[in-house]
Amino acid sequence: MKRNQRILIKCLYSFVWLFISIMCIYVFMKAYSVFASKDIRQTFRELGNEITLDIGMSVVNASSPVAKYEVANRDSNNKNNKSFFYHIMSVFPINQYVMTDVIKGGYDAKSDSFYNLFKDTYLASNFSDEFGIMHQASTDNDEITGDVSLITGDSYYETEGTNNMEEDDGSILTSATSIKYSLKKLSDFSFLKKTFYIGEASPYLTKNDISVNKLLKKDMTMKTNSDKPQILIYHTHSQEAFRDSKSGDEEDTVVGVGECLAKILRNKYGINVIHDTTKFDIVNGRENRNLAYNAVADKLPTILKENPSIEVLIDLHRDEGNKRVVTINGVKMAQAMFFNGLSRNSKGPIDYLYNPNQEENLAFSLKMKLKADELFPNFAKKIYLKPLRFNLHFKPKSLLIELGTNNNTVEEAKNAMEPLAKVLYQVLTGEDNEDE
Repeated sequence: MKRNQRILIKCLYSFVWLFISIMCIYVFMKAYSVFASKDIRQTFRELGNEITLDIGMSVVNASSPVAKYEVANRDSNNKNNKSFFYHIMSVFPINQYVMTDVIKGGYDAKSDSFYNLFKDTYLASNFSDEFGIMHQASTDNDEITGDVSLITGDSYYETEGTNNMEEDDGSILTSATSIKYSLKKLSDFSFLKKTFYIGEASPYLTKNDISVNKLLKKDMTMKTNSDKPQILIYHTHSQEAFRDSKSGDEEDTVVGVGECLAKILRNKYGINVIHDTTKFDIVNGRENRNLAYNAVADKLPTILKENPSIEVLIDLHRDEGNKRVVTINGVKMAQAMFFNGLSRNSKGPIDYLYNPNQEENLAFSLKMKLKADELFPNFAKKIYLKPLRFNLHFKPKSLLIELGTNNNTVEEAKNAMEPLAKVLYQVLTGEDNEDE
């Protein structure tokens, strides 16, 4: 009897101390919320976001049927693969039916069937993110301004088949014959959509979005004289590098490739270019993409106010995935891919990401793709569509370009700047093949 009483008393003491501990934590948290400075609260909030990000990526990486490895391209130094949470989730794969959109909170179990969720996030496209994972859901958009998500990464790799001739090293041989399309062909919505567009938001594209007669009539030529700034080139993800990039050498990153493009546009075509090399994805000395698009959104208004003559914005990126290389006139170079955000998902328009310049953005990328096919067939992949906005709303002539992948070389990336510059020049001036 006494033994039972002692056990009961011990349990009671344990309960009391547990209750006291919980109350102390509660009081501490209340005091923290009242007295802590804004900076301290922000620090803890960012720490919580980092932990959430790590857990979320580990969950998806370890067990989602939609997020699978692309083993050949996975970086052996991938920190996510070594994380504590990753190993736990590998042992206990409780996330068998989780999609990236579910983690983002975009899945409504009452209205969205598993089939529709799978179709929207997986079947629409197939690409790999910066962690080497093949998946479909929106991944690159912190939604303070509607442009970056919980899971970071800027990747839109489309593993579609190709009928192009390939060399032994896998590079595509460009056709010597210019590819041109009749207005009748382009006016066929089904043909246009199938021929020119890919990506997770491609199912949401409508006839109203890409009415060819309307888009081709859009004037995409520049009005500014070259004595004032005309084009701004910048890099939301400045740390994107290539297969043989030297660590710490900016010249070997996408920033160095952007400078190469700027020099060609200035020296060869007489275009006045500003190349902004701000490291939007560096926070406190470390790479952090979570709010990179927000940082761009904060700075662009200042640049445009100081340089009101700027008409064209180019956000130059480097994609992830299998090597993309095309041989043009005997020179191997990275393929380019033009990009648009639709500000629309499976539920319809995303009102807080309204883009007043969306029609012009679509016209710009379409004209770039048409001109690229005319001058350098196979140089440009199909236009990639994602649901969000990516800061393309700042100017009618705004363009996000994915140039090659992490498996391309620096030389291949820089070689691509000559044809890209020529395509830009002809679209922006309205001139045809000029004598060089």
